[in-house]
Amino acid sequence: MVFDKNEVNRKIRAIALEVFPEFNPSYWSSHDYSNGDLLVVGILDPLYNSRYSFVINRDYGISYNGDILIDPDQRSNGYARRLVDACEKISLNLGAHLIIVNNNINSSFWEHLQYDPLPKSLERFLARNFRHVPCIKPLYKLLSEA
Repeated sequence: MVFDKNEVNRKIRAIALEVFPEFNPSYWSSHDYSNGDLLVVGILDPLYNSRYSFVINRDYGISYNGDILIDPDQRSNGYARRLVDACEKISLNLGAHLIIVNNNINSSFWEHLQYDPLPKSLERFLARNFRHVPCIKPLYKLLSEA
């Protein structure tokens, strides 16, 4: 599926401003990724060591390959939780109703945010259709429009 980059960036920045009014939304943007997927990157300017990137595949309605980085001096300020909130809102707005945490190195954080272990059927689906995505203790969350 083809993305209108200007419209996508407008939506991403509007959501970033809603979730992070204290940061500059111009540091949130989208980039072409493999196979027509879209890479979304959000940087909490001026906290350059705090960011979230993830990939959206609108053909399957999946957001995956998320990578959260929070400056060690800024942890426990709720930024990671808010970055996940922004990811969920952006993903849903761009047609992804399923978020997969494929590289789960902090289970308690994700489980606290209502992410569940990925069913074997979805693991097989990923193995068939997203071979380039490594899975380590994968979790998922199904998003609803409500």
